[in-house]
Amino acid sequence: MRTAGAFVFALAFCSAVAGQQQTVSRAPLPEQFELGVHTFFDFGPPFDFYQLYIVRSAENGTKVERLIFTPAGTKCLAPAKLETSSAFLRASVRELLANKNPCAIPDKDLKRELKRCKKCSVFSGSNVRIQVQCGGQTRLIRSDILDRDMFAPNPNTPANTAWTMKLIDRLNQELGPGVMEKPVFPSSDESAGKVDAQQSANAGVLADIAQGQYDVLFPESDIRLAALYRETQKPAPPSPTVRLKTPPSVAPEALVVPIFPPLARMTRTEGDVMVEFEIGDGGIPKGATVLEGHPLLRAAALDAVGKWRFPESAVRQRLQATFEFSLNCHE
Repeated sequence: MRTAGAFVFALAFCSAVAGQQQTVSRAPLPEQFELGVHTFFDFGPPFDFYQLYIVRSAENGTKVERLIFTPAGTKCLAPAKLETSSAFLRASVRELLANKNPCAIPDKDLKRELKRCKKCSVFSGSNVRIQVQCGGQTRLIRSDILDRDMFAPNPNTPANTAWTMKLIDRLNQELGPGVMEKPVFPSSDESAGKVDAQQSANAGVLADIAQGQYDVLFPESDIRLAALYRETQKPAPPSPTVRLKTPPSVAPEALVVPIFPPLARMTRTEGDVMVEFEIGDGGIPKGATVLEGHPLLRAAALDAVGKWRFPESAVRQRLQATFEFSLNCHE
């Protein structure tokens, strides 16, 4: 009797699950969805990017918002950063989805695609989640985009994963370059500070992120999106500065301050640079040499001094000046 009862229970459970899946698969094509993409690279930093797409049907088109979160590399050089963009598309949500209903994708097909590379090494790729309402239920559709899907000439990407990649590409075409187009070595301007998301992103979306409502889109990550968002809202570290620490005995009529070299910033190099030079015809410095200072800072100091101009009365005098290069931030 127990065996028969267990069999009946199992049969009823399977029937209920099958009925639930059938209800989901018959749900109409959604008018909105959210997309979470965790992209990771084996080169960097940064090594990870977290992209959140909010897609909503609107009158005569579709409204799309994208938020790109970059975790902190170093506190001074590369703090956590949030970049936002939005666009209005004349295309409908149906057209964005290429007339494919995510609610109708069978679970067994998704599982089969996820098992295609159980034992292979993946050095770069993206973990993708699409969150969509299907028949009153919330469904998460997972795709794993592998490095060979991104870079191989003939990747043999399975159908649903390929469809997901095309959807992301279409959204990025409207929103501007995504993480795949970011430079391997960002400039110092790009790596310093944070983007003011409050002015460019929907305040309601930011509030939902802060409350953890989109953490479910990044389940494999050790970083929760809500915590990463809070990191991006911390005050930016102070910028490096250069000042004339010891001026020459004759004040120049035109004074140029050196630019802090990007390579020196990246290598956390700072300090004083002392320069000696002679005033030539026209008040132009000539024969400038560095008496002391770090090699990564010397060229900037010499370049600045070469642009100084002195009064004619200072011609043939030899002068010295010292610059102070300060990072103003230490790890």
